[in-house]
Amino acid sequence: MKTIVTQIRQKRLMALVLFLLVGMTSVFAQKQVNVSGRITDELNEPMIGVSVLEKGTTNGVITDLDGNFTLTVPNKNAVLVISFIGYLTQEITVGNQTHFNVLLKEDAQNLDEVIVIGYGTAKKSDLTGAVTRADMGALEKQPFPQPSEGRDQQHIHTACARSCREGDRKSVV
Repeated sequence: MKTIVTQIRQKRLMALVLFLLVGMTSVFAQKQVNVSGRITDELNEPMIGVSVLEKGTTNGVITDLDGNFTLTVPNKNAVLVISFIGYLTQEITVGNQTHFNVLLKEDAQNLDEVIVIGYGTAKKSDLTGAVTRADMGALEKQPFPQPSEGRDQQHIHTACARSCREGDRKSVV
């Protein structure tokens, strides 16, 4: 008789422990949050390819053609880092919000440091050659039949071939 009572007490104790373990995991496990939003520039135009990352992780997405994004974060304490080259980076805490309309502002200071090279870009400090800047105001005032003529006069060390025919030995810099 005592063994039956002992077995029942053990089963009740095991059930209680199991109940507490299951209950405690739901208390400590925080609910994931789906956040979405739209990112625009100062002209209210959608921004394509903007990086939206959860701070301190690799969890992130980029915006689509309409500037929209959707991201799942582990909890409402997550911080979104929104960045795009030439614009100021923003950090937003999720909190109780699930939809964000973000306005990115241009960062004119960093735009000065970007050099456009053919199909890519590089920072001014990473280049090992000469860098020059054309004064577009002076070019607009001059009556040049060909835009390349104005460019040639702006930059002394630039040689441009105006016509390239087979057999010509002109160098293009």
